[in-house]
Amino acid sequence: MGRTEGHVSLDPGVTYRLLGGEDELRAAKVLLGQARGPAGATDLGAEDVVLGAYEGDRMVGATASRLMPDDASPARVEQARLHVSGLAVHPDASGKGIAAGLMRLQRLLAVQQGVQLVTWHQDPLQGRLAHLAVRKLGAVSRGMLGAARKGGDRLLEIEWWVSSPRVQSRLAGGRPDLDLAHALDAGAPKLNTGRLDSDGLLHPTGGHVPPDGATALVEVPHALDDLRARDPGLLAEWRAQLDSILLEAFSRGYWMTDYLWLRGERVPRAYYLLIDGERTLG
Repeated sequence: MGRTEGHVSLDPGVTYRLLGGEDELRAAKVLLGQARGPAGATDLGAEDVVLGAYEGDRMVGATASRLMPDDASPARVEQARLHVSGLAVHPDASGKGIAAGLMRLQRLLAVQQGVQLVTWHQDPLQGRLAHLAVRKLGAVSRGMLGAARKGGDRLLEIEWWVSSPRVQSRLAGGRPDLDLAHALDAGAPKLNTGRLDSDGLLHPTGGHVPPDGATALVEVPHALDDLRARDPGLLAEWRAQLDSILLEAFSRGYWMTDYLWLRGERVPRAYYLLIDGERTLG
């Protein structure tokens, strides 16, 4: 990845590379504009670094990032952060680990430049992206961005400390996956609960008691696109509840550190794991 024309292969049949040609950037812009992931990246500038994933000659994934200097020390690269403004994978190529591959290369770019922090924003209702961010990559969230995009939805502020032991362990696969049973056995209460109706739709209940222990669980619907298509009103209910719970938790010093996904259920269930940052990490 040291040169623009360099190629890196992480997955069989998929090649990743830095993009620079007009046609490449145009194709990446189209793909990024169709994404529901990290917002933005439809207007790519000279400062943006764009990575592409290819199956043969066909672009199946893209991501864009920009180096953001620290206002207090603009000349110190180690104080800067790499902000990812877009991540997209073509629907035909989903489930192949392409998004993870693109983000691993974003990390490589950051490490090569001496940058410690990669950031992006994402919808708290995007279960697949949450699974990638906090579960697979080892990112965390400690806050939410205000209603700053179309539709007024709040977004999670994601922090990926790319050289931290946590991230290195997650990427190496050296840490056993935590599951819901482990969290419950450790005393993590559920701050809300999903209720299934006869049509298999999950309704939010509870959510009125703020967290006060070392850990807590927040249920979130995993299949965002299905819920959006079947019941937009129910989607709005979930969004309002999650905004309320997460804003309160973050204001009390909690961090989002994991995404627990129960795949075996008739309707997949998913939970964010929150930890009290001061009590657990302090």
